[in-house]
Formats: sequence, structure tokens, C-alpha cells
Amino acid sequence: MENKDNKIIEILSSFRHLFIDVSNNSSIILNDIRNIQSTNKMVYPCDIIDLRKILDELMIEDSNHGSIPFFSLLFADKYLKEYPIFIVFNIKKLSQECENLGAISVCNFNGIYIGDAILSLIVNEPLSQLSIESILNIVKSSGLQIECIRSNRIPGTSSPSPKLSKDKNYWKKYAQRVIGKHSELPLTSKEKNIFEFLRTVKKDYGLNFQMRVAGGWVRDKLLNRESDDIDIAVDMPGFELAKIVADASVKYNINKVSQPYRVSLEKSADPEKKGDKDELMVGSVNLFGQKIEFVPMRTEHYPDPNSRQPAITNTNDPKEDVKRRDLTINSLYYNIDTGQVEDYVGGKEDLGLNGGNIKLKTPDEPYKTFKEDPLRLLRVLRFHSRYPNSEIDPEIINVMKDKRIHESYRKKVATERAGPEIVKMMTEDNLVDSLRILFDTGLYKSVFKVPTMEDINEEGMHMDQQTPFHKHNLLDHTLEVIRNLTQIMKSNNENKDMIGLMNLAALFHDFGKMKKNIQQPHPSEEGRMQYLGHEDESAIMSDEIMKSIGISRDKRDMVNQVVKFHMKPLHSDYSSSRAKGRFLRKTKMPGKEEEHKDLWKYILYHSQADAMSSDPSKYDIEKHKKIFDDFSEYVNSPKGSFQTPILKGGDIMAIIPEIEPRTGFISEITNRLLELQDEGIIDISFMSLPEGPEKENLKLQESNKAISLVNEMKPELLQKYKENKMANWYIKLKKAQTINDYRDPSMDEGVKKGPTKARHSFQVGMRVRDRRRGVANPQEFGKVEKISGNKMKIVWNPNDKDNKMEEIFDLIEDLVPLSLIVAEV
Repeated sequence: MENKDNKIIEILSSFRHLFIDVSNNSSIILNDIRNIQSTNKMVYPCDIIDLRKILDELMIEDSNHGSIPFFSLLFADKYLKEYPIFIVFNIKKLSQECENLGAISVCNFNGIYIGDAILSLIVNEPLSQLSIESILNIVKSSGLQIECIRSNRIPGTSSPSPKLSKDKNYWKKYAQRVIGKHSELPLTSKEKNIFEFLRTVKKDYGLNFQMRVAGGWVRDKLLNRESDDIDIAVDMPGFELAKIVADASVKYNINKVSQPYRVSLEKSADPEKKGDKDELMVGSVNLFGQKIEFVPMRTEHYPDPNSRQPAITNTNDPKEDVKRRDLTINSLYYNIDTGQVEDYVGGKEDLGLNGGNIKLKTPDEPYKTFKEDPLRLLRVLRFHSRYPNSEIDPEIINVMKDKRIHESYRKKVATERAGPEIVKMMTEDNLVDSLRILFDTGLYKSVFKVPTMEDINEEGMHMDQQTPFHKHNLLDHTLEVIRNLTQIMKSNNENKDMIGLMNLAALFHDFGKMKKNIQQPHPSEEGRMQYLGHEDESAIMSDEIMKSIGISRDKRDMVNQVVKFHMKPLHSDYSSSRAKGRFLRKTKMPGKEEEHKDLWKYILYHSQADAMSSDPSKYDIEKHKKIFDDFSEYVNSPKGSFQTPILKGGDIMAIIPEIEPRTGFISEITNRLLELQDEGIIDISFMSLPEGPEKENLKLQESNKAISLVNEMKPELLQKYKENKMANWYIKLKKAQTINDYRDPSMDEGVKKGPTKARHSFQVGMRVRDRRRGVANPQEFGKVEKISGNKMKIVWNPNDKDNKMEEIFDLIEDLVPLSLIVAEV
């Protein structure tokens, strides 16, 4: 009996109105359960929103205890009347048998089908008349023939209560408000709950306005695509409505509702900006786990010809609100009150629902639309990239070519605004067509307007490459690389975000060829051009462009690394383990080795796409497949996965204590050991073994072998490092770090006011050292090879073929250059 009582207490405690009673009066409740006899008619208490879900799915689910309780009418009347609704069942007709515990019958399942067992609904009072109307609407929309009984007592214990569902005049009065099965759009259970709740709130709070879901959600629903972007256009302050909805959710005990918050209508997207009028603020709230935004309907005009920030006026007319939108297919409304789609500009027809192509057209005159807000041009291209069967209105293309629109874009659009549109575009199926339009219209020069784009060939991306290695001009080659790279990555099941990121690398990989200083006539072949160092220039341009459009540093670094090394697999022999190891070490991203351990793979993908797109007749698919398979095998072997030397810096110093570690000799030995590991001379296969004596013995054996090999190198290293004067740089480094006249930058008036840009002291040809490294680490020197705009390229170990490495720094954003000092070696 005790176990049964404990089970009953656990079940009852999950009902919010019973929790306190169960805690304080459990013995009384248990006594009532034993004394009240169960019958075939049992009830299940629920809220109005719960009712919608139950009747839609004809299921009751409970994930808390793995059991679903049903209560006798008398017990429910005594303890559960705070629930607005009792659903009455014949429990003999439920899909699963119930365990009889007296006044409670329990179905020991997470879910139970109730379609054949529903008898009626009891609507408990006091409830507002409008809440009762909502309940009747839910029943009506479900299509079920269920009696609805309004009562403040249980039928059968006194005089009968009125049966609401038999009131013919009532149904005649309210039937037009029911939208459930009459909705023009297919709604999910969550969407039905949301809209039903909003209608209930509107009625209970006496709100007199229309609610229309606007834009993308309507478009996607008509195209049979799911959408989680529910923006509701209203003719009242959006934040005020969000507060009402949040308040109602507490009143009706609705879970998963957040606190309301403001979202600015300003295109600066700064919700904290002072001066925003409340009537123009979007109100947002999370309802049933779904973000909802209430957007005031408005008109916009642009008094400042150099700004895309509009002057906004409220309106209650959707025909006015629709004119400010970018495309007709995004200008549709779904009226929550009527269940119908409202189309004022031909958006449904432009969606091609009857088998035609999607037409991308503006609801207002194109020139005016894009002159006011040129960022809409990128939105057009993004939607074109999303829908392969879409056609852009020729008039939009003409406007996109207009130099006045290009000038308007440069003046009005903050460069970082382009980032989200570009990034989204990069993941879509019709990307290549959209990019071709971006380049053919010349708009790219405004979108990618950064200092490194100023000194480019007049033909830009349409330039003839004048080389026998390419059959296409620069643009056609780039678009083919993107097309082929996308297919390669899809076939290897890469995720959408990574495909988009690598498409950025493909987009920028040859941008450096446009630079006039990179284009050089071939010294021995007349009419042929060569582009030496274009990879590095492309990486500089790529970084500057991506930074300007707001792409994060980590993503930029990864893209730039692919751009910088995309030529290596095409022109290098990586057949040996030693070559593969060197490639992995050169391409790794310092400090992010684990996070970006698959970088080699994306460089090879790009290399393959580049080869396919240069001269297809010379493309050798088997060759590239073998390179990839060999690399994959190597990376997954102990050699590839264990990219650290078997001896540490301290071990090496102990073997050759005669040489100062500051000379950098440890770096040379480290690289030699790594190559010996690559070649298998030092066998590190033991690393794949489980921890234990065998692994320790093999590690000791190979470590001793490594020590012997370093001892063999010792005479050569002593001669090389003890005779040169490299250690002298360390004295100069210490001197260079001594600052006699320190001045706090915050005391400098120029710093406070910022009248001029900070200036760096680096010059091309300078040799520098990096003082980030400790004395036990390699002390390499580098040469400043190039400075372009804010970018500086340093080649480390320029005279050491095996250890030569390049890095590109941003002289404004990066902190690393602060750690570099001029080195006189």
C-alpha cells in the first residue's frame, strides 16, 4: 500500500494546483482517493492551450513521470476546479489499459491515443465569456462532435448544466471567427497554439486591431517550407503588445514565455539607442518556445539622400505598409483573425505557385526602392541564390548597373551590413548565378570597396588571364571553382556553414591577380602573363574585404589560410611522409591546431576544384583522388596525428648545453626530429597503443634513439651556432624593450580626440624578431616583405628553405606587431 500511496503522491504533485495541498494534507487526499469510487467516466484537467494540442493530435502526452492520470468527477470537482477545462473520457475505450487506484486511474505510458474515448468537455467557471468562446472555437475547428457543458458543479450531482454546443445562435454568431481547419495555410500544432492564444489575448484584453503575419513566414508556407520567422504586423506599438502577451501568459499559466524586450526599427539596429519612440519599437517575446516579433505597420521616406535611415510614420493600412518592402514575394500577409492570405502587390502570382518560375520584383518602382535603401540589392541577389527557379525583373538588373545606384550604395550602406547577406548567399544552391550578376553589373566594386581594391586592373574580374593554364577569364574561372567546390564538399557531406565559408575562399582566391603590381609579362613567352605572389596578395585582399563586411576574425583566418596555400597541392610533390608532415605544419593555424585540424582537407578540396576549373581537359581525377586518400591515411596515422617532437626543448638543451637556447638551435633540431618521425626513422606508432608498460617501453626506446640522433648532429650544430654571433641580438632585444620616457596614452590629447590614425614604424626590408617567444623556444627572425594598406606580410626564416614561413598581420587590429622589434643580426 505504501508504494501505491507514494506513486499517487508523486503524480498529484505534478499538478500545479495540487502541489501545496499534497504537501500539507496528503493523508486527507489519500483518504478521499480510497473512499471515492472510480467509474468508467473519468476526467483529465487541462488549460485552453493544452486543449488545442490534445484535440489536434488526439493524444495526451506526459514526459515527466511516464504515466498519465485520469480522475473521478467527484475528486476533480473537489481538488482540480482551478483548471478551466475537464475532458471527460470513457476510460474503457482508451488505447491503453489503466491501473485503478480508486479515484485515480493511471495509464503507465508517456502517451495515449484518446480519439475514441472522448465524451464531452466541462468548462469550469468563473471564466470570461471570451475564454469560453475560444474553447468553443477550438472544438469547432477540430471537427469533433463533442458536447461542451458550462458548469460550476459536476453534472449529475444537481440540476443539469447548459450545453453550450447546442446553442445554435451562439455558433452562428461566432463561427466566422473560427480559423482552425479553414486556414488558407497549413499550420503546425505550435502555430495553431500561438495564433489561438493571441486571439484569446486580443479578446480578453479588449484590443481592437488586426494581426497579420508578414513577409518570409507567409512566403515559405505558400512554398510548403517550414519557417520559424514569425513577424506579426500590427497597428499599435509592438512593445506594448509584447508586454500584454507576456502578462496574459502568466494569467493563463502558459509555460516557455520570455520577458518582453524591445527591438529597434532603426536600421542601425541599436535597441539601446536613446530617442527611439515607443510607438515605433518592435516588441519581441518568446511564446511556446517560438520567437515572435510584433512590428508596427509603417510608412518610410528618406529625407537624407546620403542615408538609408528612413523617417518612419505609423499607419493602420497594410497597403501602405507593403510599399516599403523589398520584393513582392516578401510582401504577403496572413491575417490571424480570418485565416486568409492578403496580397496587395501580386506576390502570390510572383511565387509561381501554378508551375511558373519565381519572379523577383519590387512592390514599388525599382529605382526608387534601391535608391532609398541600396542594401536591398544584395537581398535580391540572396533570394535569387536561394531559389534556382527564380528570375530577376530585368528592370532591377538595369538599376543594379546604374552608376548612381553604385554611388548611393557607397554613401548609404555601412560595409558591415553586407556581411550577413553575403554569408547567407554563399550557402545557397543558386550562388553562381547571383555572383555573376554581382560582378557583371559592377556592383561588386561598391560592395567590396576597400583600399586594396583601388589599384586593380580596369577590367577587374572580367580580365583575360593570358595564360595557357586557364581557358577562362578570371570571373568565369572563379565561378567554376565555386561551382565545383560546392559539389565536392556536398559529396563529402560537409555541413552548410563550412560550404559557405569555403565558397568565400573560392570567391577571393584569385583576387590578387587583379592588382596591377602582380600582373607581369612572362620573361620568355611573349603575350603571356604571370602572377607571382598572387596567393599572398589575394589573402591580404580577402582579409581586408571580409573584415570590412563584418566577418569574424576566426573565420577570416581560416579562409585566408586556404587562399594562401591553395596553389601548393597543384605544384608540389607530397608523395613522401616528410612532405606531408611539412605541409601540415606550414598550414596549421597557431593556437587553433585542434579546432582547425581538418584545414588540410579544405585546402585539398579547393585545389581539386581549382584544377577542374582551369583546364578541364587536363584535369586528372585519379591523381587528385590519390593525393587526398594518401593525405587522409597519413593524417589518421600516428605520424600525422602526433605533430610534436618526441623530445621537448628541455631534453634538447640537456643534450647540447654548450649552445645558448636564444640562438634558435632548438627550432632547427625540433624540425629535424619531426621529419625523422615523418620518415619513420623515429617510430612513433606506439602513440596509438593504450596506456601501459608496453607503450612506456616503446616510448623510452624511441626517445633514446632520438637522443642518439641529436648527439650525431651535435658537432655540426656546435660549429654552426657557437661561431656565429646570433646571440648578440638578445642583448639588443633587452635594450629595445627598455623605455626610459614612459607616457600614459590616456594622457595624450591626440589619443583622446583621435585626430589621426596611429602610424606604424615598419618598412619593407626590415628584419624583425618576435618577443612573444620564451628563451627555450625557437628565436626566429623575419623579414618585412610587403606592406599594403593596413596589412603587413612577414617571411620568417627567409633563408631557410625548410623552415621558411609567412604570416600576414593587420597593423590596426592585431596585437602581434606590438611584440615585434627591429632585429640587427
